[in-house]
Amino acid sequence: MIRSLLLAFLLSLQAFLGALDFDVVVVGTSPISLLEALYQHHTGKRVLILESASECGGAWKSISVCGVQHADLGCHQLGSDTRMIRFLKETVGCEIIPMDFPDKLPISANLGANGFYFVNGCYEMIRNIKKMISQTDMVLLLNHPLESVYVDPHEPKAIIRTQGLTYSTRKIIVTPCSEIKLENHPSLPLDRQTTSKGKYYHLYMLIQDATAPRFSYLNGRGEGISRMMNLTHFVGLDHTGKQLIVLQVHGDKYFSDAHKYMDHLKKQQLIEQTATLIQTESHIYEQPYYNQSLVTQMPNGLQVFELLQTGAIASMGSYISKWEMAIVPLNTLAGW
Repeated sequence: MIRSLLLAFLLSLQAFLGALDFDVVVVGTSPISLLEALYQHHTGKRVLILESASECGGAWKSISVCGVQHADLGCHQLGSDTRMIRFLKETVGCEIIPMDFPDKLPISANLGANGFYFVNGCYEMIRNIKKMISQTDMVLLLNHPLESVYVDPHEPKAIIRTQGLTYSTRKIIVTPCSEIKLENHPSLPLDRQTTSKGKYYHLYMLIQDATAPRFSYLNGRGEGISRMMNLTHFVGLDHTGKQLIVLQVHGDKYFSDAHKYMDHLKKQQLIEQTATLIQTESHIYEQPYYNQSLVTQMPNGLQVFELLQTGAIASMGSYISKWEMAIVPLNTLAGW
């Protein structure tokens, strides 16, 4: 109660002074969130980006695994949307190649089933967007989760709390993976505002196989496997005699099945019969789910919170038209 009164007082004071700390607060750093933050900045807004993790990217961040730097977290596809590919090339500065035939340049008409991908994996996309952000006055705070929000019941304003800091804003842009807790919810106190979470289980296998990778991305193909991706081309392991394969599996009980999966891949002729397992490493990616029902019960909640669709990279296509009108391309920035 005291905290809510204090936050209400802060909003009233800022309204009197005629200033807010930020026009927009973006929660999370998926590539779509970061590009939306850039758009908001280039349309004249003061922007704060909050990220609970120590690295940008969300599910599209890269990790170090099995001794390999900048490996994709899990299995990803870009698809074949030519407008999105052109935007990623011309605005974000990514080098794009056919996912199924990454050694065939220039890009041919025969893309295969999986369309395009980044020459250096998703690390390349996030790295370039971070460069674009570094050329602005936007504030990016890593290791800063959105802890709670006080929504002004009288007008579309809010105060957010993160790591002992408070900031005022008119707009909070969230994603389907944003965890939201409201200070002044009309019926649920903070300690009763629960958020469901999902877990995604990944098994990485570094193998000895001197032959060229025989697949890029496949769904299923084995007990306990949701999908699999051969990251070899995208992490610089070509012509090293090694391959890095990641499997998204149904639970941590499958993390001990690497040798079984090796046999399975051999039977499907997806790796050489003489291939051997060098190292394995597991990684669990956990994400919350946005509870929009909490927001809809708040006066001004739907005006303060804006939901950005980031469930799949293809969602980017919904925003490119407006982004292209404002975002400054990477290759035009000073120092590029």
